[in-house]
Amino acid sequence: MATVGDIERRLARWKTHAMTVQFQRYGPERIDECLRLFDGNCPAYFAVEERQEYLNFLRSNPRHYFVGIDTSDVACAFGYGAPVDEAPSLNWIMVDPKRHRCGLGQQMMGLYMAYLRAHNKGYGSIATSQHAEAFFQRYGAQPTSYLEHGWGAGMHRIDMTLPVKSYG
Repeated sequence: MATVGDIERRLARWKTHAMTVQFQRYGPERIDECLRLFDGNCPAYFAVEERQEYLNFLRSNPRHYFVGIDTSDVACAFGYGAPVDEAPSLNWIMVDPKRHRCGLGQQMMGLYMAYLRAHNKGYGSIATSQHAEAFFQRYGAQPTSYLEHGWGAGMHRIDMTLPVKSYG
């Protein structure tokens, strides 16, 4: 069974064909870069109303949140819930808009699935919007609920489950 240390070593070594990124645990020194990442994805993928919630999340210094560094810039970020959760959630996944379609989303999903497998989870949970739903469906995620304007005006909340066996 892979340990958290094994997963962190994978995070540090993960590379993509289009670009090289190094994943590292999020630290408060990256808060401004993460907020710029959020702002760059707003309002296309996140509702403006979610910014304060994201800021609060970052200020809590989450243990399972990671940034992907390209040279010295934050290119992407994501995290997941605690292993004690029945279905650890995928948290605040985002990619710098200039780096969309470079394989970073695939890398983050692969690492999330490795984390779920390492902790013997049958599935993970994802809360997204109608704008990213299709991305998660490519990995086998299935919608379980829908809330119109759940994230803000025009940004509908879609809760999904992701079976571990569906990817990789």
